[in-house]
Amino acid sequence: MARNVCLAPGSDAATDTQGMAQTRLESSKESDAVDEQITGKLTIAPGVLVTIAQLATREIDGVHQMSTDWTRDVNRFLGNMGIADGIEIEVKDNRVSVDLYIVAERDVNMLQLGRRIQAEVTRAIVELVGMDVKEVNVHIEDVYYPPAQA
Repeated sequence: MARNVCLAPGSDAATDTQGMAQTRLESSKESDAVDEQITGKLTIAPGVLVTIAQLATREIDGVHQMSTDWTRDVNRFLGNMGIADGIEIEVKDNRVSVDLYIVAERDVNMLQLGRRIQAEVTRAIVELVGMDVKEVNVHIEDVYYPPAQA
């Protein structure tokens, strides 16, 4: 069963109840005033976190593509929405853990590429969703070499 992430305005403590994670969005003074006037909750599907992480990763120079694996496709078919091509996301205790599986371009410093990916994915999740990121694990599964020109 997919777990939606629930962001509740005004809640200071993170709780995890029946698959729902709650957190208070850190915001500017102007949007804090809006938080005080609006009641209800904001629910973010796990697929949104997957999309954010994928887009942030694909924009980085040196990433050729997300790695594909048939087992992730099977898990996605079975309804696990935190899994897509080249990515697995888990939300536990209101903290996001991300595993990225990529194919790197050739002639790229793998260490620097991994660090850039970690920084950009963390930044994107924190800025766009307001959730804490526990970890971003980058798995470089292959290096792309274009076919030789004949």
